[in-house]
Amino acid sequence: MRSASAATASTAATDGTAPTSAGETETVPVAPSTVDDVPVRWLAPDAPWAAQVGAVPNGTRLAPSLAMRVTLLYDDDKLDLRETEVWVAVLFPLGATVDPAAAIAVDHDDRDLRPEAPSSATYVLTDAPLTGRPSSRESRRPSSTTCTAPARCR
Repeated sequence: MRSASAATASTAATDGTAPTSAGETETVPVAPSTVDDVPVRWLAPDAPWAAQVGAVPNGTRLAPSLAMRVTLLYDDDKLDLRETEVWVAVLFPLGATVDPAAAIAVDHDDRDLRPEAPSSATYVLTDAPLTGRPSSRESRRPSSTTCTAPARCR
């Protein structure tokens, strides 16, 4: 089995009182610095799966999340098998480490993620590694459970 993935960092609103994974609830008015080549989007208030991942529609207290679309290719010449499957999921909230088992499968399309921030957005301080890159060894291991996937929250 081979796999490839595409990730989009997004922000999702919390209820304003829930602590981040680090236990902090402090916010700042400016988005944190992040990796430049990962697309950044904000969760649309009408995204049908927002409550499923714990986001609050129309919230302005934003925390980083990671939306991913993974394409799996099952390829076996001996069995004459070639099958492609797409899996879409969201990790929210992001913490210091990323647990792929915590990903929540969602049915999203591009309309659920918007390119502009809400006008009154504030950003939850987080211990998520927003500016780091996985080592080349980790990035070649799609089954790794200690992922430092880049995320953006701006």
